[in-house]
Amino acid sequence: MAEKSIQNQTIALVGMFQACEQVREIAYTGQHNADMLETAIHSLLQLEANNLEDIYGGFHNLSRGSQVLQKQLGGEASGRDIEITRNVATLLHLERNLMNSPSALKSLQSGMESVIAQAQYFDNTHDNVISNIADIYKTTISPLGSKVIVNGEQQFLADESKAKLIRVFLLAALRSAVLWRQCGGNRFKLIMQRSKHIEASKQINKLH
Repeated sequence: MAEKSIQNQTIALVGMFQACEQVREIAYTGQHNADMLETAIHSLLQLEANNLEDIYGGFHNLSRGSQVLQKQLGGEASGRDIEITRNVATLLHLERNLMNSPSALKSLQSGMESVIAQAQYFDNTHDNVISNIADIYKTTISPLGSKVIVNGEQQFLADESKAKLIRVFLLAALRSAVLWRQCGGNRFKLIMQRSKHIEASKQINKLH
C-alpha cells in the first residue's frame, strides 16, 4: 500500500482531476486525449502495483491533471470549472459507497480481472477493452447511488461510443479516489490543505 502522505494524496487527486477533465472534454467537444485514455486504462489494470508511479505509468502522464488541480484548488474562482469540482465531489462520495459494499467490490474486482485477461490479447485502448470497462461502470458503480451528472452537447452524450469513453474515465477517476483515501486523504484535509496540494502538484513532473 502506498505511503500516507500529502504527496501521494496529491498524485491521486491529480489522477482524479485529469480523468474528470477528460469527461467534460468528451461531453462538450466529442474529443479526448489518446495519451490520457491510455493512462486512465493503465491505472485500472494495475491491481497489484507497488507504487503510484507504476499505477499511472509514470508521473509524466499526469501533467494535465496537475494543471487542472491547480486551477480547481487555486484562489481564483474565475479559473475553476464548477462541473469538474462537482463530479470530483460526487466520485469521492461514490468511493465511500463502493468501499461499504462488499458485493460491489467483489463484482468490480472480478470484472477488472476479466479486462486484464482481455487486454493481453488487445491494446489497452481497443474498442473491446473500452466496452468491457464501460459495462463494469454501468452495472457495478452506477447502482451505488450518488450518480455523476455529466452535462454537455446532446449529440455527444447520445453517442454510445462517447458514453463508453466517459464511463471509462469515470471509473479511472474512481480508482484514483480509492487511492486518495488509501493514502490518507479525507474531505476535511482536502479543504484545509488546498495550498499544500497545489504546491505538491507543481512537483509531480519532477518526481522520479
